[in-house]
Amino acid sequence: MGYCPRLGVSEKLGPAHLDSLFIYAGAPDDAPVGSKQAKALAWLRKVNKECPFPLQILGRIIENYAEEAIIGNDDIANSRRGQQDRLNKALANANLRKL
Repeated sequence: MGYCPRLGVSEKLGPAHLDSLFIYAGAPDDAPVGSKQAKALAWLRKVNKECPFPLQILGRIIENYAEEAIIGNDDIANSRRGQQDRLNKALANANLRKL
């Protein structure tokens, strides 16, 4: 799960939404403190240590970003395409893929 902090998930969400996303995904209930990026990294580390199936939780965290249909050719759409490309490369580097 070392690739996840580079995917930009924490950059897109507010702190409360980030907490909700991790809890929805099945992460332990006690949310770490700190900046959004520090919180996301701490939570991913905790999931990796404490949860029997951390990749399932990672999949729930990234599912909306991996499957998002991107329409248009403006700066925002191109930025999202770049994020999806980074996500796919990170998954490939870890010998993982979307199903």
